[in-house]
Amino acid sequence: MKKLTSIIILSLLIMCNYGCQEQYGSSTKKDRLVGSENIRLKKELQQCKGEMAKQIELLEHCQQEKEKIQQGADSSLKFLMDVSSGTEKENKLLKARITELESQ
Repeated sequence: MKKLTSIIILSLLIMCNYGCQEQYGSSTKKDRLVGSENIRLKKELQQCKGEMAKQIELLEHCQQEKEKIQQGADSSLKFLMDVSSGTEKENKLLKARITELESQ
């Protein structure tokens, strides 16, 4: 009877120990997987941050170019408006002169 009780207790201890090891082992695997995924995601995040910095730099460069082009366009427009204004005045003077000459 003592022997049977010892066998049962020993069996229960072995089963409990095996169950604990199984749970501990899968938890470690899961922890390793989560850890490796975290490392991968951190690397990916760093790459994204680097790419974002490049894109911001390119955007700033494009905005500077846009401002230069806009300033050039404004200068050209002002020049054309001045030329147009000058030719309108000249046309009025010439029309007045033609009318004056025709009336003589």
